[in-house]
Amino acid sequence: MNKRIAVSAALAAILALSAVGCGNTEGSAAPVSNEYSFKEANTETAPDFNSAAADFSAELFKSICSEDIKAGRNAFASPESVMLALGLAANGAGGDTLAQFEQVMGKGMKLEDINAGLAGLITKARTEKNVEFDIANSIWVKNSDQITLKKSYAELCKERFDADSFLEPFDDGTVEKLNSWVKDKTKGMIDRIKDRFEADEVAVLMNAVAFDGKWSVPFDENKVTGTVFHSADGKEQECKMMHITEHTYISDENAVGFVKPYEGGRYAFMALLPNENTSLADYVQTLTGEKLLSLYNSRQEQQVITALPKFSFDWGGSIAESLKSMGLDKAFAPTADFTNMADTSTGQLYIGDVVHKTHIEVNSEGTKAAAVTEIELKCGGAMDLDEVKTVTLDRPFLFSIIDTETGLPVFMGAVSSIEK
Repeated sequence: MNKRIAVSAALAAILALSAVGCGNTEGSAAPVSNEYSFKEANTETAPDFNSAAADFSAELFKSICSEDIKAGRNAFASPESVMLALGLAANGAGGDTLAQFEQVMGKGMKLEDINAGLAGLITKARTEKNVEFDIANSIWVKNSDQITLKKSYAELCKERFDADSFLEPFDDGTVEKLNSWVKDKTKGMIDRIKDRFEADEVAVLMNAVAFDGKWSVPFDENKVTGTVFHSADGKEQECKMMHITEHTYISDENAVGFVKPYEGGRYAFMALLPNENTSLADYVQTLTGEKLLSLYNSRQEQQVITALPKFSFDWGGSIAESLKSMGLDKAFAPTADFTNMADTSTGQLYIGDVVHKTHIEVNSEGTKAAAVTEIELKCGGAMDLDEVKTVTLDRPFLFSIIDTETGLPVFMGAVSSIEK
């Protein structure tokens, strides 16, 4: 069966906690698994949360993708994936470390309100009937006397994030179990995330998001044409251009675009083409949370003759420095406070690195996407509505997969080249 898995598999968080020399605690206790239940939340997320999440999305995308876009390379990220991953970490934080999570993720909102918003995203995904949108979380703890996961943390992560807990020896067998979990939760889009455990790793927190949707109105393959895409470096690249008339037009002073819904209409593909005199890199730098929401909220219902190239690419790299620059520096310092997560016999936990990897594929039937976020924790010290618009994406453009109820991006990307 040739089912278009537009998997937005956002496998969001590996938080690898490590430990290095400190005082002793009592021996480790097996984390509680399946004793608690996920508490469904209101799917209508609060305006303050939506505003904060939009700001986080814009700042994250600019911070981690701008360098590639300036260099004429493609870029793709999942702000929702990263935010969910950081949510797991934030619930283990305390003191000034927690305050920074609250500021970066929620513009000063309290953690309980951020949790409610994130739980709302999970609940919304699970109640969506027209596309498959699955979110999974898990906590993997090393079976040793190096760490004791706090029962209160395991309970909260289960109730808010539906995170299952596992006690494992962190050997080759655990590596295979973890990779099997990844492959299963991402519909096979990501089949491996880890080759081995480092000697000082004591826990791994994982989040996976899988989005499987088809276009509400698919492109007609008979109308797919061979044409030229003008890449950011000035080269002409052969591409397969898909054509269809849509009915939602978006614009601002420097770009035009359109919205193409997936089945059911709750999620949609939003594309933005900067004006000829505006580079994609320059346009991305103007993005703010308010602008992202405004672009969708000020949409106009009118005919748009669209042309969208088939494309696919992978992206990835460390985003640690970007998160620090966004104000999350205390979590990366040896003095970080993650005492609400666990007790260790070998030191104070802090984030060592955050790696984000993604995949995107767009064709006539739908969208296929995947994202992985790995967080390693260590220890140690207005338009004419009657006018028909035309948007031909034959040069670098910005796109996102959005929640049409809030305008929030699940994924954001930039196409500078059609070639992989």
